[in-house]
Amino acid sequence: MLDRYTGETDHDEYLKVYITHVALYTSQDAVFCKAFPTTLKGLALEWFTTLPPYSIDIFDVLSHMFSTHFASSRPHQTTTISLMGIRQEQGEPLRAFIDHFSKAALRTPHLNQEMILQCMALTLQPGPFANNVYLHPPASMHELKLRAADYVRLEEMQTLHTKFCNDYAATTANPTPQPPRPDTRPREPCQPRFTRYAPLTVARSRILDEALQADLIPPPRKTITPPNTDMTKYCRYHRNHGHTTKDCKALQDKIEELVRVGHFRRFTRRDDHSSRSRHPPRSDHRRPPHDSRHDRCPAQTANQEP
Repeated sequence: MLDRYTGETDHDEYLKVYITHVALYTSQDAVFCKAFPTTLKGLALEWFTTLPPYSIDIFDVLSHMFSTHFASSRPHQTTTISLMGIRQEQGEPLRAFIDHFSKAALRTPHLNQEMILQCMALTLQPGPFANNVYLHPPASMHELKLRAADYVRLEEMQTLHTKFCNDYAATTANPTPQPPRPDTRPREPCQPRFTRYAPLTVARSRILDEALQADLIPPPRKTITPPNTDMTKYCRYHRNHGHTTKDCKALQDKIEELVRVGHFRRFTRRDDHSSRSRHPPRSDHRRPPHDSRHDRCPAQTANQEP
């Protein structure tokens, strides 16, 4: 199945393909003419529909009109001078340059093997492969490509090795930080920080809820549950198993700290002993015992003396 021609590619190449394809089935000139528009589309088909009626009697006339109209779509013909203008750029891989040069040489007419090899030798970048070509000129392009395969392999391995060394050096200079390993050792019970705690009138879980809502207590980082942990007990403060919220010593200390700075006083109960310590008993100001002898008159005292 032929690709339909749009008028944007080489019309000479399209005509050659069309004639070869139709000639497999017939040699009648009328069939060549009638089948031709079925392989057109776009601008090419629009051009064909504008041809005057009965203006084509043989296929040679149609092909000539077709080539004249689409002459601008013919690609630029490569010459020997333009082929010598192709240079291997600095850093261009040898494989890429040989492919590029070979395709350009195929588009250059009237070019023999000797001319292609001479142009190739002049356009190479100085290096090991160019020195090899200068010292031992190849007899054909086939020999040149076979010899270049070893240098291509060497060049690609060197590039891969350099990239590997650079990546390894960057990884060594900036190693990826490893996350800390979780501590799975069983935790020892937390010792109380205070010798005396304010008695509470509500559960600690309620105070915890209000403290978290008011951002008074930052929640601790959640840890991995150690092995052999009692999974029936859960602490809402630590968000982990092993003990209950009621028995959590760390939460008890946090609440005591907040109470001592003035928070949640409404949830504490007064202690009679502490009340008495804040209000010491009054001292007794009763008068000393009365001595009646000091109330006697001086005259009476004198009369009683012998």
